[in-house]
Amino acid sequence: MRDFFKDWKVHALCVVIALAAETLGVRKFQITPAVGFSLFPMLYAMAIGIVMGAWKLLSLETMKQA
Repeated sequence: MRDFFKDWKVHALCVVIALAAETLGVRKFQITPAVGFSLFPMLYAMAIGIVMGAWKLLSLETMKQA
């Protein structure tokens, strides 16, 4: 249990990213009457994580822990 709370910042960041992604919700786009696609919250969470990694907002150790 102690290891779980060792990096509490990682857990807090994951909760914030998940809440932000869920707030955005599912977005549906209709290209033609027969063709469309949807963007789901998990995609937003992955995109946020990729941006944070690309901008070096987190250390490599923190990313490995996550």
